Amino acid sequence: MRNICFFNTLKSWGGGEKFYLENAVGFKEKGYNTLVACDDHSILSQKIFFHDLAKLSVNDVKNLSFLNPFRIYKVYLLLKENNIDTLIFSTSQDLKLGGIAAKLARVNKIIYRRGLAHPIRGGFLNKFLLKHVTTHIFANSEETKRTIRENLHSQIPENKITVLYNGIRTDKVDTEIQLDEIKRSNQKEIILGNAGRLSKQKGQILLLDLASVLLQKKIIIQALYCRYWRTAKRT
Repeated sequence: MRNICFFNTLKSWGGGEKFYLENAVGFKEKGYNTLVACDDHSILSQKIFFHDLAKLSVNDVKNLSFLNPFRIYKVYLLLKENNIDTLIFSTSQDLKLGGIAAKLARVNKIIYRRGLAHPIRGGFLNKFLLKHVTTHIFANSEETKRTIRENLHSQIPENKITVLYNGIRTDKVDTEIQLDEIKRSNQKEIILGNAGRLSKQKGQILLLDLASVLLQKKIIIQALYCRYWRTAKRT
């Protein structure tokens, strides 16, 4: 049985952390020995408690934590003691700390998963880590794959990057609503949805442009704003 460790030390909660939680649960359901390395005070730590997932505590990680040999050695021991053979991480700080520790621990698969279609800086450290430390690179889209190599094409061969789209649990989709029933409806409504944090990266500004176009076509717009309170929901 493979021992898979999902390594994410961010304290905040976002799409990447949701990806880690869902995949950790999914691999556990398939019979893999699955562990999650995270900060004890993170939202991810709170959520994995309800899924009975094994946790490795890696606290207070910063972007320069990899410069501390004691921090690297601590993570190295965690990986060795738990016989981790596959390590998956996404952030810059985890690539540096977790990646180097995994290389020293001779972890078989050291996977960098990229979920952001934004070019990676072509500095020496990124070039070295992605070329000599990671064994696999996953991208969530073809565009993400392109931006990974934009500044690093000479260091990262195209065949090292595998595109893996984010999956959807179809067994949890509500099948009671049928498409033909929607088409038969007399209500001529256009329902638009957007899910994501309010930041420039998510592009909600484009919704205002869309609203302007619809208003010019005399289509009535009704906006609904719902904020997700992280401190209120724990499961």
